[in-house]
Amino acid sequence: MANGAANYTEELVMALVTTQLTIMSFPLFNVQIVPFSSNFENLFGADAKIPGSAKIAPFYMQFKRPNRSTPNGQISQDRTAFGLSSPTDSLNFGLRKKDGVPIHKLQHNVLYRTRARLHKHGIGDAAYVCSLFLSAGDYVKSAHHYGLWHWPFYRLKGPYVRKSVIIHGAALIGFPDIPWLDGHVSVPPHDKVTSARHSYSFDHTGGDICFHSPIVIDHPRQTLRDWIAGMAESTRSEIAPDLDRSHELLNTLREAAELPEEPDGVRAALPRWLAFGDALESEYGISQFAFVVPD
Repeated sequence: MANGAANYTEELVMALVTTQLTIMSFPLFNVQIVPFSSNFENLFGADAKIPGSAKIAPFYMQFKRPNRSTPNGQISQDRTAFGLSSPTDSLNFGLRKKDGVPIHKLQHNVLYRTRARLHKHGIGDAAYVCSLFLSAGDYVKSAHHYGLWHWPFYRLKGPYVRKSVIIHGAALIGFPDIPWLDGHVSVPPHDKVTSARHSYSFDHTGGDICFHSPIVIDHPRQTLRDWIAGMAESTRSEIAPDLDRSHELLNTLREAAELPEEPDGVRAALPRWLAFGDALESEYGISQFAFVVPD
């Protein structure tokens, strides 16, 4: 691990992030963050429903584990040339490589197109989410201790208050003050690529992001908490569609991902969204989530 990858899988990042977000998402609360795939039914039960009048703001995460950059490697040379922090001790992750995949169906390009479509509609977002921990023990312990500390306050009233997006902890605090989410960096796909032979690097706080082939990304440090807090604002907008009126948004996202339509007969909005989330995960390894605000 001294000069290699973190000693855990991307599936662990997905599991811990999903758990920590949905622990704050029981149906009693005014705002929920839910996995928008069959995991929704796995977590909340087969009979769980989202009212058709609820507003939804989908967002997408591609989970990554970090690698430690080698002191004399190309990434370190690029960071040194640009005068970036942690030039010889940065963290990085590579783009997903899959043999035989045409350029337009590379995971990165699908994530990029999805983000562009969401921004056109003024809601949601899509990004890589990478842990900043190299040790699985440290990573799991951080998530576990955070969950134990805050659970009593979630149980009493829940983490969100609509409109102000406030977390209830030992005192009322703003959403960006959730400490555990700080252990992840959110990196938006900044441009299309012609191959997957690229990486993003950053320092140990998730700052000074660089894309290799080397360009400095004009994007401020953005932890997972900052990213989610920013997206939470879109659930308060009139632009966010009701679930029952979200077919146009779903169709444009399906088109961006180049996934086929559902079988004939699937008309209800929620099953269509969950099926799309499953297909996106299966085909590209991209996880679909959504803010849900009951009417």
